[in-house]
Amino acid sequence: MNTNRILQTGALCSLILAQAAHGATAEVTKSGSNYIVKVDGTQTLSTTDYATALQNAAGTGNRVMNVRVHGDWKSQVRMRTTSSFNYLTSTYSYGRTSTPAIYAYKSGGIQINGLILLGYPTFGIRLSSCSSPRITNTTVDCRNTSQPAVAIRIDSEGSTRTTGCYARNVKVANMVSGDKQGFETYSIDGYDLSGMEGNSLGGCGVLINDGRNGTIGTARSNDCGKGTTYAGLRFANNCDGATVSDCTSSYSARGLFILNSTRVTVNKATISNCRTDSIWIQNGSNDRVLSGSVTSSPRPVITSSSGSSINVSYTP
Repeated sequence: MNTNRILQTGALCSLILAQAAHGATAEVTKSGSNYIVKVDGTQTLSTTDYATALQNAAGTGNRVMNVRVHGDWKSQVRMRTTSSFNYLTSTYSYGRTSTPAIYAYKSGGIQINGLILLGYPTFGIRLSSCSSPRITNTTVDCRNTSQPAVAIRIDSEGSTRTTGCYARNVKVANMVSGDKQGFETYSIDGYDLSGMEGNSLGGCGVLINDGRNGTIGTARSNDCGKGTTYAGLRFANNCDGATVSDCTSSYSARGLFILNSTRVTVNKATISNCRTDSIWIQNGSNDRVLSGSVTSSPRPVITSSSGSSINVSYTP
């Protein structure tokens, strides 16, 4: 093979690799009663089923999905590695699946932005063992139904822990009483959350289980723990190392609950009108609430937690 052909072959391979790295862009629109999917400008599907269109747009991964219409989500959409779901309409989609509406497993680089999901899937979003997921500007409104079990859950399965969950401006609302959590992580390390809101939930607004070395900017909750003793913000199951800038909770069962966890620092907690506990640190060590206020709620409590402290003003 001559030198020119070698160079041409190498250039062609480089171009193919660059295109593969960039991935494809899928657009989901609607014409009449049909959802239209185009991938890089070429139509790949026309269907009356919204979830089928979304799954076609998701493909096998390495894809950007620009979803420009809402619809009725009757089956699960599974996302693969390096996929971005951009919901580019201000209208709610309606979820009614017996599975997670969006699901990914062992698929890194998942991004979900702008989703507005209403209804009762088993989970709104569930990402299991997916490294470095990003969820931004997303709302899940559950309409006071018995489902989902968790509106948004990000977890690790097996012995391998997952690192790098990023979330900004995430709102969860309207779940019935009972063990119905808003935004929950399990065995996720290096999480970075802010702009988290939970309203009218059976469980917690934000629940961090067995997480290590995470940060939370703002976490705000109202009317959480309906019919239970869950908290607006809760750390549990051996969390180790967390910094919270601002925790605000009102009219909830508990405002802030740090259980069986170590080295959790809350810079400011503002707790009001909570029924069971305002702030409770239990069975941990070196957990601290540095400033804030508790009003119209029980006094803050520390139980069996060496090196822990709560420094807030208290008004019964």
